[in-house]
Amino acid sequence: MTFKQFLLASSLFIAMGSNVLANEVENRINSSSNDAEEYNGRVSLSSSDLELTQDGNKQQIVGLHFSSLNIPKNATITKAYLQFEVDETSSEATSLIIHGEKSTDALTFTSSSNNISARSKTSASVTWNPPAWNSKGEQSDAQQSSDIHTIIQELVNQETWNSNSPMVFIISGNGKRIAKSYDGQASLAPLLHIEFEDNENNDETPIIEPPVNNSSNIIESRINANSDDAEESSTKVSLGSSDLELIQDGNKQQIVGLRFNTLNIPKNANITEAYIQFEVDETSSEATTLTIHGEKVASALTFTSSSANISSRAKTTSLVNWSPLVWNTKGVNYKETQQTSNLHSIVQELVNQNSWSSGNAMAFIITGEGKRIAKSYDGKSTSAPLLHIEYDTNSSTTIIPEDNTTIVPPLSAHTIQVPSDYTTLQDAIENAQDGDTILLAPGIYDNLNEIVILQNNLTIASYYHTTGNESYINNTILRGTGDKEHRIFDGSRTAGASENIKFIGFTVENSGKFVTFTYGNENLVDHCNINGIKRDAISFDTEAGGKVFHCIINKSGDDAIDIDTKLKGNFEFGYNQIIDTHDDGIEIHQWEDPKGKIVNTMHYNIHDNIIRNSGKDGIQLIDFHDKTNREFSITNNTISNCGQVGVGMIYEVSQHEETDFEGTDMKELVVVSGNTFDHNLYHLLGGDNMRVYNNHFSNAIEVAIKRVKGDSIIENNTFSNNVRDFENSNN
Repeated sequence: MTFKQFLLASSLFIAMGSNVLANEVENRINSSSNDAEEYNGRVSLSSSDLELTQDGNKQQIVGLHFSSLNIPKNATITKAYLQFEVDETSSEATSLIIHGEKSTDALTFTSSSNNISARSKTSASVTWNPPAWNSKGEQSDAQQSSDIHTIIQELVNQETWNSNSPMVFIISGNGKRIAKSYDGQASLAPLLHIEFEDNENNDETPIIEPPVNNSSNIIESRINANSDDAEESSTKVSLGSSDLELIQDGNKQQIVGLRFNTLNIPKNANITEAYIQFEVDETSSEATTLTIHGEKVASALTFTSSSANISSRAKTTSLVNWSPLVWNTKGVNYKETQQTSNLHSIVQELVNQNSWSSGNAMAFIITGEGKRIAKSYDGKSTSAPLLHIEYDTNSSTTIIPEDNTTIVPPLSAHTIQVPSDYTTLQDAIENAQDGDTILLAPGIYDNLNEIVILQNNLTIASYYHTTGNESYINNTILRGTGDKEHRIFDGSRTAGASENIKFIGFTVENSGKFVTFTYGNENLVDHCNINGIKRDAISFDTEAGGKVFHCIINKSGDDAIDIDTKLKGNFEFGYNQIIDTHDDGIEIHQWEDPKGKIVNTMHYNIHDNIIRNSGKDGIQLIDFHDKTNREFSITNNTISNCGQVGVGMIYEVSQHEETDFEGTDMKELVVVSGNTFDHNLYHLLGGDNMRVYNNHFSNAIEVAIKRVKGDSIIENNTFSNNVRDFENSNN
């Protein structure tokens, strides 16, 4: 197709109108044998409730079967979730893993042995960390699972799927939430909600994919009136506080509202990142978990002192949880500690409203537990909360014609396509300039070996990067030579070169390593499936920092992620699945700093990962005796079945006689909060400056917490079925 033909096709498509049909289906458990619990192979079909997943001292599996869903084969699943209702209140730290049954004719459950656990599972899985369930009979966002659309997409894409096929979901994990079952109250049994698009006549009509070429924009807005930040306790609203307590104010549990006006964001803009930045007014260190909603209105009004003026506002379906680190210093506003989690899903929901228009205002509603005390407008207007939003506006289109071959229209001068512009990836990299994007068509890119990247700010991506279609991850394969000593990509060893390289949307296999980053603090590996790498899958070396997000790293011959950066770099690893590594899931070698060259604190943020079956440690921190300017946050991970330690600290071998499972006197701050540890030899092997809050420790083969001493604090954790809960620790 020529560009002229592409323009003609685009015009015809616009004239014809979209043939994509949006649909919603909901299906509730409708028989006693469609929800079931399994413990030790024994299946119960008639429980009056569903324990997710701790029942007394039993760790069980829950199965849910939904029939007659009427979803066409290969429909595009846009959103899906399971909705529960509270049968009994519970608040302990809970982390659940949801799989589908990989079948197109999933049968209802029976009482035969292992009838849930023996079922074949989907490759896709979703982690759900539900907040506390505080009220019986509640059926709200807190009882709604994480989005499970990836699981359902895998099911409906099966060759033998038909619109009448049933679905089964298998829930495992740790902790406890107790939901209504069919036998307890049929009308309140679990409900499955699915939203999908059905492509009518797709043999004839092209499908418009999301844009390839976008225009990036950043806006920031600070609270600019005393009625735009407010606190509410027992429905009483305060507009003039000199600070904002998030959330505990003395013995009062309050709600905080923040409003930002004149936000010049177009309707339906693609929100890529958003956060609220606070500044510390008073120090605080207790365990804190906050939940952030938006107000579901096109343009939010400023707050008033009328009763319940914050709590009565309609909330977005989207919500974001944030567990801020300790706030130790007044007057600071650091990215890693006073910046919320990414709020882009909330902002996206707001700008997608039919009545949204550029220049409207947004309000955010913050609830939760614990305390962090931030500056308010009345306390110091120039330090009031600030909203930061990044978004793209669409300026071109990708067409998929009837033969399902993706045709990408001409892009900006800074996008290189392989194989249309250059036949090999190596040639494309050699001819790229700083800031370019190299876009690879689906296919196998074989015998890749020690490709040196000299550019800065280079992005190498599959079509997933431009379409969001996850099938391109599996269909765009980077394959090495199979030599254990070689890697596919190697960062330049020249200082100032090869900084901030991004790899997005690939399957990677058959190599000694995938990539070694050497310089730059914004390197990225995102949405990659990395299989069977013979040594470390991803390495950060010299002065490199960066992020690894949404990756599945399976069967690495050494570590999945290895950090050997010495004197600079920040790191964030989130939403990954790290499975069956030979050594450690994540290994961090701190290195000493005798001359104090680490001027800016190095931050390591490890959150929302699933790490299981590591041969040694799930996460290992290698310590020198002297304190360095580093801080660690390890939050909301599920770490299980590791051969040695879930999160472990050991000494650098050259500095200390090696001993087994003795821990260290590590002085750097390490926050371990909201994690689930299960079936590790030891769960946490510590140091002298730890904050261990709101974790669940179960089934430790030796000890749950060992050698967490010195200035460490251990609070609000739960324990079950460990041989010993503590040894040589500040319990």
